[in-house]
Amino acid sequence: MRDLEKGSRLKNRYLLIKKIGMGGMSIVWLAHDEQTDQKVAIKLLKEDLAKKSFYKNLFNQEWKHGKKLVHPNIARVYDFYESEEKIFYTLQYIDGPEVGVLSNAQLRNAIEPFMLIVAAIEYAHKKNIVHQDIKGSNILLDQDGVPYVLDFGVASTINSDQPTPFFDDIYSLGVLLHEILMGLPPSENGFSEAMKRPNGELISKPIVDLLRNMLLVEPENRPSVENILDIFLRAGFIGRPANLKKIKATKEVLPEEALSEINPIDTQYKRNTFQRTPSLNKFDDQGVSKKTVIRGLSFLLFLFITVVFILPNVIEKNDVGNNSDVKESLEVDSEIVNNLPKEINVSPSRENNQSAEKKQDLNIKIETDEILGDFLSKLQRLEYRGIKKWGGKSYSDALNLYSEGDAAYIDKDYLKARASYNNATLILDQLFDRIEIELQENIDSGRNAFERDNYLDAIRFYDLAHSISPDDPIIKESLDRSLNLETVLSLMKEGSNFVITENFDAAKITYEKVLQIDAKWKPATIALAKVNRAINRISFEMRMSEGFEAINIGDFESARAAFNAAKKYNPQSKEPNDGLLQVNQELRLIKIKELEIEAQHQENTEQWEIAISTYQAILGLDPDLQFAKEGLSRSSKRATLHLQLQDFIEEPDSLSESVVIMQATNLLLEVSVIESGPRLTSQKLELSRLLKRAATPLKVKLISDNLTDVSINKVGRLGNFSNHIINLKPGLYIATGRRIGYRDVRVEFRVAPEIEEKPIIIRCEESI
Repeated sequence: MRDLEKGSRLKNRYLLIKKIGMGGMSIVWLAHDEQTDQKVAIKLLKEDLAKKSFYKNLFNQEWKHGKKLVHPNIARVYDFYESEEKIFYTLQYIDGPEVGVLSNAQLRNAIEPFMLIVAAIEYAHKKNIVHQDIKGSNILLDQDGVPYVLDFGVASTINSDQPTPFFDDIYSLGVLLHEILMGLPPSENGFSEAMKRPNGELISKPIVDLLRNMLLVEPENRPSVENILDIFLRAGFIGRPANLKKIKATKEVLPEEALSEINPIDTQYKRNTFQRTPSLNKFDDQGVSKKTVIRGLSFLLFLFITVVFILPNVIEKNDVGNNSDVKESLEVDSEIVNNLPKEINVSPSRENNQSAEKKQDLNIKIETDEILGDFLSKLQRLEYRGIKKWGGKSYSDALNLYSEGDAAYIDKDYLKARASYNNATLILDQLFDRIEIELQENIDSGRNAFERDNYLDAIRFYDLAHSISPDDPIIKESLDRSLNLETVLSLMKEGSNFVITENFDAAKITYEKVLQIDAKWKPATIALAKVNRAINRISFEMRMSEGFEAINIGDFESARAAFNAAKKYNPQSKEPNDGLLQVNQELRLIKIKELEIEAQHQENTEQWEIAISTYQAILGLDPDLQFAKEGLSRSSKRATLHLQLQDFIEEPDSLSESVVIMQATNLLLEVSVIESGPRLTSQKLELSRLLKRAATPLKVKLISDNLTDVSINKVGRLGNFSNHIINLKPGLYIATGRRIGYRDVRVEFRVAPEIEEKPIIIRCEESI
């Protein structure tokens, strides 16, 4: 294989752009498909492996697996090429990062693209294909955040009764999910009940339980892909592409950034990116140097001492009576610190009180943040369940408390903020309890309105139900039917008017339109069935009339077609079959008449053998026809006479025997009383001539040696002679000669007037 480089062409179609990957078996190039004007990836089997049948078969199997899978989240595999130099195939080029970037995304933005990956694996499993190599490097995101599963190189096809390999993919998906959520593979320490992501987000218990079950040691205890998707859906997630714009690269957390964690957060931040105060211990896990951690801790300690021990005295000495912003009190530059008194007298009791108060404030803030996070999480889930449409005053009260809490938080009144957030959360909990009740009430009200043809109320109730349960296909279908109900009712009225005027074709089209809009609309189904019956009845009657008219004018093929068409319109009716019987009877009579004429002609021309077949065909159509029976008997008898006469005529020498002469004479007498045509008359005359010929003897000269004893069959012993003249009737004869001491002789000869007679020599000349 020649070395490939940028600008090389494969199959005079693919222009290589750059090498984008290399594995143990293959090399991957980015190429431009000049035929389709698109970028594609080209996967080539390495040169040394291309010579080995095992790797060639494995590479071809990889292509076949990929070719078999057509799914929006599986990279498409295109064409396979093999020559003496190169083996490669083309596949879809995904211009984007590996799925690992989702570890930097918010929880929803990480899980929802993962659901599309699970859906792709579910599709492969339904095709009985196990990927067996699911990992971050085998899944790419395109520029729109759509994930694509790649590389089925070690995939295998299994029988449906072998579930264990499927669970191997489940384990790999669990590892991948852990990497996406936590930024690293799972450890042997197991899972805590409440897992927290590196960005501070808490992972809900259902997701933690799911992750734990996916990584169980016992394969049979792992969930199926269907169960995984169901758990995500019930947790409020929807499979969709990642929002890459919201994913930021992981940055090292500096001490200044750590400082901001204890500053008040603004309202916008609280609403969108809630997180608890992070523990500084995590920095070391994320790779921050110990030096950086020590510096940060030292700086924070300095600030804490300044706030707790020094700053209050400064404020006291300057008679500052108002409560300054905590953030401003923390922003202390070196000049202020240098101007502080060199000696500060702080009583131990005051010091302890201030320390306790600060610690208490910090704990209250942390609790408030936790309650706020819980509130925002529940609020988001309720908004997904359409709370804005059905929450009413309770929902408004919760939002008002939320706003009050925000105002208190800004004023650093964390006790009040905590109370407001907590009360708002309690209201949300009550709304959660109402979800199923609200859902069922709206479904029932929507159904009742729909059954009363009240499309406005049906739309309103089903719209609310759909907002509460947006993923329920039955509710979505009911809402769609309600939205179409006005059109359906209008078309039904239009169809009814067509039926009244007996314009059934137009009525049928109208009712079919209704069913295209709403296939479950029973009145349309019933009405369409009635219209179809009316159309069939009219069409049936028209075809039957056409059939009988065609019979009357002798157009039997058209009649047959009309009656067959009538049967399709009314299969249960006997009338079309009766019509077809009449057609067949007419056709049979015509056929019989045609055959009768043929048979008569065949008899007149003495073609008795053909006439026999014709009469047999007539009797096949109607075995009771007397003329056909008589004709068959007559033709058979004359055919037999013809054959007998012909036998005598073809074997005239047989007439030399008296028995045969008697038979031929009797046959001639039988034929003479029958009316015969030229053929039979000719045979009769010829046989008469042959009988006369057979009765006229002819002279035959015999020559011997006067020593041989001569005998002739049909004549007898003639004895010894030299010359002998004898009268013999035409026929075949055998002369035998005997002489003591000599071998017997046998001479066959024929006597006939048309043969020139020559002497018959009978001599025993061969001595023994």
